[in-house]
Amino acid sequence: MNARRPRLPFLRVALWLALPVALAWALKGVRLADVGATLGRLGAGPIAVLAVVNLGVVAAFAGRWWALLAADGYRVPYGELTLYRLAAFAISYFTPGTQFGGEPLQAYLLQRRHAVPLPTAAASVILDRVLEMTFNFAFLAIGMVVVLRLGVYPPGTGLLLAAAAVVLLLAPVFYFAAVRFGRRPGSWLLGHAPSVLAGRPWMVRLRGFVVTAEDEVHRLTRDRPLGIVAGLAASVLSWAAVLAEWWLATAYLGFPLSAAYLIAVVTATRVAFLVPVPGALGALEASLVLALTALGYRAEQALALALLIRVRDVAFGALGLWIGGALAGAPNGR
Repeated sequence: MNARRPRLPFLRVALWLALPVALAWALKGVRLADVGATLGRLGAGPIAVLAVVNLGVVAAFAGRWWALLAADGYRVPYGELTLYRLAAFAISYFTPGTQFGGEPLQAYLLQRRHAVPLPTAAASVILDRVLEMTFNFAFLAIGMVVVLRLGVYPPGTGLLLAAAAVVLLLAPVFYFAAVRFGRRPGSWLLGHAPSVLAGRPWMVRLRGFVVTAEDEVHRLTRDRPLGIVAGLAASVLSWAAVLAEWWLATAYLGFPLSAAYLIAVVTATRVAFLVPVPGALGALEASLVLALTALGYRAEQALALALLIRVRDVAFGALGLWIGGALAGAPNGR
């Protein structure tokens, strides 16, 4: 019997085929000399400042994970967790998906180098991701409200954006309240999935992920609620660092964005990173061109910013791959 060859879902194939179209649209009518002139505003000083700020952003994103582990009694050095997060980012960035994939490495390094029991290590990583997604949804909701106020959305989509914003704002609140009082909405929903999906390997893995996550959320919200609060506070700080970094990048490129414009542009890029392709290739560039030209900026400025973001992510991804390989093969840290 011939082995059944895995097939990509139709939607993913369609998205991958659409990427060249998105890139061509983003580059339409753009003078590369103008893109180069915009990037030419960056000297050695601004590049050094952006590199330091980017390192700060990476470190800020480790704060939530550190707070959750500390609430559970594990004092892992903050700097080492930052390196683990960077290694996980590299795997997620260079593989197809929606910014997931490096979590097993995080749990493995935590167990191997700090003797944290593997179930606890995995649970901390899962809960970190749950809180990250919760706050990301909240930011997207705020971003949609800002887009509505700016009036830079396609005709006929205003009501849809408003409804999506309300759902994204309220869903995390109701979800955490339900899990706190012993409900398992995610597990229940996946348990009632259609039979055609229930037996799929990815569905089995997803169900196990959600069950573990909801058990941990329930335990921490009941026994150590301050850990959840600290994790959410760390999320606020990390997003403040992200917005500061983006504003600084646009300022160095010669078009500093107002607070509302900044939130709208970052919202567009976060939606682009939901596209299941490595590094949102094509989607990021197209989203920046669409968002910034709708706000009155030139496509050359948008592509210069996209190139800067792309170089930054690839550089940090390459560094993360090197760090992950070095740490995974190094002697135990404890």
